[in-house]
Amino acid sequence: MHSNQREQAIRNCSHKWSRQYQPGDTRVRSWQKLGPEHVIHLLETATAGARTDANALLRQLARSPWRIGATVHAGGNGDARGVDAQPHLTVAVAGRSYHLRCKEQPGLHVIGVTA
Repeated sequence: MHSNQREQAIRNCSHKWSRQYQPGDTRVRSWQKLGPEHVIHLLETATAGARTDANALLRQLARSPWRIGATVHAGGNGDARGVDAQPHLTVAVAGRSYHLRCKEQPGLHVIGVTA
């Protein structure tokens, strides 16, 4: 991603992201406090299997307002597909939510992007 697109994507993030923690989660992990810059970096450095979807999402984030729906957490309340025990975060852009599945070893990185 070009630096001007990266900066635009960061500017497009809602200022309300800082309060997006998983309700009821008493475990405080450093990756629960990731901001827009970190989300962009995670997408830019996604694994090979997630890179195409991550790049498409990055282009959307540079074009449209978006927000962090939930910072990185494991488990949670789930949805129709159930609860995801893998670390993940959600971002919402253009009326759609995206689920970014992560691995924590050796460091936090995106391994999948689903809508």
